[in-house]
Amino acid sequence: MTDLDTAVLPGKRRVLIADDLPDLWPIYRHHLNGLWVEAEFVADGLSAVRTALEKPFDLVLMDLVMPGLNGTEAADQLRRQGFTKPIVAVTAFGDLLVTETGIRDATTDGFAAVILKPIAGDQLRAVVSKLLPSTTWPPEMLEPSSTETLAHRRTLLTYLVDLPDSSNIIADAFARHVAEPVRAMSRQVAGLAETFGMEDLAREAAILGRVVGHGQWDKAHFHLQSLRSLAQSELAQLR
Repeated sequence: MTDLDTAVLPGKRRVLIADDLPDLWPIYRHHLNGLWVEAEFVADGLSAVRTALEKPFDLVLMDLVMPGLNGTEAADQLRRQGFTKPIVAVTAFGDLLVTETGIRDATTDGFAAVILKPIAGDQLRAVVSKLLPSTTWPPEMLEPSSTETLAHRRTLLTYLVDLPDSSNIIADAFARHVAEPVRAMSRQVAGLAETFGMEDLAREAAILGRVVGHGQWDKAHFHLQSLRSLAQSELAQLR
């Protein structure tokens, strides 16, 4: 299985998000929609340190209150082990970090920025865009006649034809009737389809997002099948 956010646009900037509340992960994904980034999640400080050192990341978002190794300690360990990319503090307590050794200021304590909880989409996107300026899609990818754009269209259409099996996240969301991942996927598909000139596909994706948002899962299955059929027709024209 492969998920849309890692399949359609290769070369995305990679963001590691450490937060011990998995229920918040779809919110991060939702707010990062529209930026050219790929997010990976871990649920504790030790995993954040290990993952950031094992894989190439351009940015780390670090929740400060996590079990075991907290976010401040994890950031300290990363810096001591040579990690040089920006680390952003995510906290409900403002710029002040309460630690065993006293109160410290996040903005002068090795963090590139502070994001406050509850997470606001405009704040998250502004911080990521500032620290990773190249998170907008390269203009050449949007040229309708480019070979690369045709490849991206084919990848998108193949992903849609195989839904929900092409995405662990979407398959699980349909199985458990969890709306937000499907709505986020629908928004991204609608935006990409419109960019690539596939208006019927964009319209059907938008409808899917709306019916899921209203909890109409019977209709959602119908519109998912319709989306797959449209994608199959578009894909046949590319071959």
